[in-house]
Amino acid sequence: MRTALFVLSTGHVALRELRPVLERFRAGGWRVVVRLGASGPEAPSAAAELSSEGMDAAVIPPGVGYEAQTAAVDSGIDPDEATPAPPVRDAQAGARTVAREALKKVLRPVLAHRLVAFWRYYRQALRNREWADRLVDEIAPDVVLLNMFHSVGEIDNAVQRAARRARLPLFCLTNAPYVGEAIQLVSRMNHLQSGMAGPDIRADYDILNRLLAALFKRWTRQLPSGPVVFYWDPVRILAANLAGLGMNRLWLKPSVDFDKVFVFGEFSRTLLLEAGYPREKIVVAGQPLLDDILRLQGDPVRQADIASHIGVPRGAGFLLVNIEPSFEHNYASAADHWTHFHELMRACVDHGVAVVLSLHPLCKPEDYRFAEAQYGLRISTRFKIHELYPLCTVSVSFPCSTNVLALTFEKPLVIYDFYRVLERDPVTDRLYWPAGALLGRSDKALRAHIAAALATAKRAAATHAQRENACAAILETVSAELPRKTAAAGA
Repeated sequence: MRTALFVLSTGHVALRELRPVLERFRAGGWRVVVRLGASGPEAPSAAAELSSEGMDAAVIPPGVGYEAQTAAVDSGIDPDEATPAPPVRDAQAGARTVAREALKKVLRPVLAHRLVAFWRYYRQALRNREWADRLVDEIAPDVVLLNMFHSVGEIDNAVQRAARRARLPLFCLTNAPYVGEAIQLVSRMNHLQSGMAGPDIRADYDILNRLLAALFKRWTRQLPSGPVVFYWDPVRILAANLAGLGMNRLWLKPSVDFDKVFVFGEFSRTLLLEAGYPREKIVVAGQPLLDDILRLQGDPVRQADIASHIGVPRGAGFLLVNIEPSFEHNYASAADHWTHFHELMRACVDHGVAVVLSLHPLCKPEDYRFAEAQYGLRISTRFKIHELYPLCTVSVSFPCSTNVLALTFEKPLVIYDFYRVLERDPVTDRLYWPAGALLGRSDKALRAHIAAALATAKRAAATHAQRENACAAILETVSAELPRKTAAAGA
């Protein structure tokens, strides 16, 4: 029996997208070994569930890999529970961040904190490397498959290194449509401007950064907004490289060290080709998560279940609203977040069509439950945005990776952009503003756009560009690559 080792470092976040691939390999007679990153409380229960299905599944142990960063999403809401007002949380976390940065500013001239950080990063990289070497040696897989990652010194880099040293076929399962280098520039620009990335990524942060920027110019890029930056703290990059866990072409996602990378569609393939990714390594497989959704699109029982959950008569259509986690993602205050939320709700209601909210995984449903009573809408907690998209009439969303689904299912899209992410530079617009989508930044403008989109929306059943074969394409490609790689290793 052939063995496939899946290392999904982002835990249940990657598993949501890639679980169909695991199941397809198991159904194909493979021994499936899965190691999940502990990103939230769902990881242990997900590992237990996969094990009950006959897979060798476990959570990556403490001290190895990424720290938990993703909040859980409740499985449902109690309609009889009192509906609280929008929560306002304290600003202690923000105060601690300000204090930490102030301390770093005091220590910056002596570089003491940078030396401490270097040693911490280096030791962590060595622990990751040791664990990965032991994992690959003990499992002895025939192939290794990783979720898409962009990191240095982390568990992904370590498993990739171990697989390459063992001359194993190595594959990347992308779990988002945005790949290449352009998205990385936009990401870092947004993170720096919103405070989600610290000032220590700037090339002019201190004398050490200026020295490393001069010595390793390929580690830096000039952002569309002007500053020259590293993607991470260059001390982290240096420590990872000395530990043997650097990344080939630092600003490119995914790594070019894979034998094949599976992407969702031509949009993703084009982004990779424009970034100089080797053409022969790119496989347009489709989005695994959509396989079952497309297969069940005409299932009356399934459609009736979704319709009952969201409170919409089957076939009636609805306005699908993707909620921006600006507060939960720490780039807006509670006051600004809820002000914009109410502005958005005023734009969405009273169009003569039901409104259904889809929450980001960081958003807690109980925080938004008040909106059901206040605005007469429903929150979907059982069905994800991918499952709702084929059934909606119009989609309303912030600049988000799921906006690609509007192209997949040919749905009118209205984008709300309260934080002015769009119209700053052409790269961001191309990535997050699909052709034909309408853009608004006020309740009045959004309301007009939604009305126009509803008036012209197709009432026919959704079409789609992807067939129900993403998982099959992945398994077929891996199976075909295995003997070729084995022969090359034995030559």
